[in-house]
Amino acid sequence: MTEQFLRISEIFHSIQGESTWAGIPCTFVRVTGCPLRCSWCDTTYAFQGGTRMSFAQIL
Repeated sequence: MTEQFLRISEIFHSIQGESTWAGIPCTFVRVTGCPLRCSWCDTTYAFQGGTRMSFAQIL
């Protein structure tokens, strides 16, 4: 099987702030390249760039 990759903008640890999981420590993986361009988006820096990472590197 060919190894698969994603473009990752950032991986960070934080406290979940939404849903029934609010208050739980989490690790977030932000991928690069969303094509939607929503007017309220607060992560426009993730539209381009990023680091190519294998699933194994991410996990």
